[in-house]
Amino acid sequence: MKLSAVFFSCRHRAFLSEALASLAGQQGIEWHDVVLCDDGSNDGSQEILREFAERESVRMRVKLVLHPVNVGWAESLRRGLAEAEGDLFVIFSGDDISEPDRAAVLRDRFLADPGRIRYLCSNAMVVDRAGQPQGLFFLPAWNLNLSAGALVANMNGALGATEAIHRDLRDRFEPMPEGVYQEDLVFPFRAALIGRGEYVDRPLVRYRAHEHNMYQNSGINPSREIYRATQAKRVTNQIGIARLRLQDVERALSRGWIDANLAEEIRLTGERTLRNLLVELEVFTARGLRPWKSIVLGMFHGVPFARVLRYAIMHVSPRSLEFVLSFVRGGKKKTGMLLATALLCSSHFPL
Repeated sequence: MKLSAVFFSCRHRAFLSEALASLAGQQGIEWHDVVLCDDGSNDGSQEILREFAERESVRMRVKLVLHPVNVGWAESLRRGLAEAEGDLFVIFSGDDISEPDRAAVLRDRFLADPGRIRYLCSNAMVVDRAGQPQGLFFLPAWNLNLSAGALVANMNGALGATEAIHRDLRDRFEPMPEGVYQEDLVFPFRAALIGRGEYVDRPLVRYRAHEHNMYQNSGINPSREIYRATQAKRVTNQIGIARLRLQDVERALSRGWIDANLAEEIRLTGERTLRNLLVELEVFTARGLRPWKSIVLGMFHGVPFARVLRYAIMHVSPRSLEFVLSFVRGGKKKTGMLLATALLCSSHFPL
């Protein structure tokens, strides 16, 4: 089996050296090829990648995919994966650090069932900008359900910085459309349609949380308006993913990868998820919509009450929110929830 390393960066100059060293330091691995992809960075990242490619070309077959301008995550991902020639693509991020045995662990797990496994991911240790541990990304013994039904019902996925994908996920499906940036919600679902995904309950990556996380970050302690805009972008992205998943189901059915009963079950769940996301988007973007109306609207369409409440509470005045949180911090969660509901349902607190 041939292994490809596919490395992505975007304005990661401060972290690139550590990330590249962790790629070069993978133990027990002979890479078929290494693809270094940068999405239009203007901070010196591309020069660092060129230097690494020149230095390591003696023992690695390195390909550079350096965009002169930013093309967005979906297109950057497509171009990077298109250059990989192996059977299994291990994904690396320019701001994260892979443990020395990460690629070997993923390879061995894949070889345990090479005919079925099409996607692999793992846990990660979240670290701050300075690399100090902050805790596991997933709770220990987390049961990450990577079946198609579970993924489409809950808009679940994995952590993209930890993933490895089989070439079938590139070759048998259309690329992600522009505007969709969470490939870790796309690849596990597609793997479940043609085989299966598997989660490794070990922190094989040190996942760095910082103000320049690729494509998604809204900044540290964002204002209410920035938060609303960021969440609207997130939900819009997930609406695109929900629609893409419905297209993938039709593709899988037409090619005989899944049977009609499973396709119908996934389709019905996917359509319900899409409706819920459209309601969620309305909660973030509507002006003049009272919180109680958004809550009722959400419950009517099946969005969990706590979910809509959590989003709507962002629009209560900071002073009122602090009053609510004082009860929660004091262990009176039920009182805090009741008070929050009363505030949100009051006509004095419009979204």
